[in-house]
Amino acid sequence: METTREAGDDVRTQKQQAHQVLEHPETAAPALRVSSQWLRIWAYPALRGNPRVWLLWNAGRRQDDTFPRVRRVVWAREPGEATAAPRLLVTDADVPHEAWQQLLMEAEGLHMPALHFGKPRIGTDGVSYGVELRNFARHMRFEWWWKPPEGWEELADWVARATRLFETSLEATNPGGGP
Repeated sequence: METTREAGDDVRTQKQQAHQVLEHPETAAPALRVSSQWLRIWAYPALRGNPRVWLLWNAGRRQDDTFPRVRRVVWAREPGEATAAPRLLVTDADVPHEAWQQLLMEAEGLHMPALHFGKPRIGTDGVSYGVELRNFARHMRFEWWWKPPEGWEELADWVARATRLFETSLEATNPGGGP
C-alpha cells in the first residue's frame, strides 16, 4: 500500500516539474541561454489535449543581430494516463525574420483595456491561453480562459497568428514530426 502512495507522490512531483518547464521552457533540455528579452505564448487544455508553450527569443549576440528562434514544449498526455509520468516534447526552429517583424508591428498597434473585471466564468473544460513578454524593464502577462475578455479579441487574434507562424516554422524544421 505504501508503494502505491510513493509512486503517486512521485508522479505528482513529476507533473509539478512538467508545469514548471511549461512556465520556463528555456529550462527544457537542451537548456537555452535566453537573453533578458523574450515572448512566451501558451495553450493549456483542462481535460483533453496536450498543454503546450511557445518561447520566442533572439538567438543573436547583440540586439541588432536579430535571429529569432522559437521553442515549442508539449506535455504529451495520453488518454487514461492519469498516473503516468509526464512526457515533454521539445522542438526548436528559426522564425522568418520578415514575418516576425510584421507580427511585431501589428502587436505594437493593438488596443485593449489593460484591466478587465468582467463577469466571472465557471467551468471545468476548455483551454487557458496566455501571452507574456519580458524585456529589460518590463514584464507583461495576459491570460484568459476559453474566450478572451471583452476588448481583448484583437490580442487573442494576434496570439493565434503568432502561434500559426511558430507552428509553420517548426513544421519546416521537422516535417511531420510535431505533436
